Amino acid sequence: MVTAVDTNVLLDVFLDDPQYRQASFAALTRASEMWRLAKQRKSMPPRRVVADFLVGAHAVECADCLLTRDNGFYRDYFTDLNVVNPL
Repeated sequence: MVTAVDTNVLLDVFLDDPQYRQASFAALTRASEMWRLAKQRKSMPPRRVVADFLVGAHAVECADCLLTRDNGFYRDYFTDLNVVNPL
């Protein structure tokens, strides 16, 4: 199943909206969990954006592997994802 996610649901989670955060968090894929982990680590490189976490979560749920040159990030946060580097 493919689900489109409106930005307001993402912002509920990432901006910690007091009214909608819980429900939006529960409705999202693993992306919200990994984003929270990255913020807790406080070691997330500045280039990381929400989209990176959505790509990883989508790949875990809907694909057999993820082809990327950015394999370190995905292997670190999505440990059960089969990451393939084209190099």
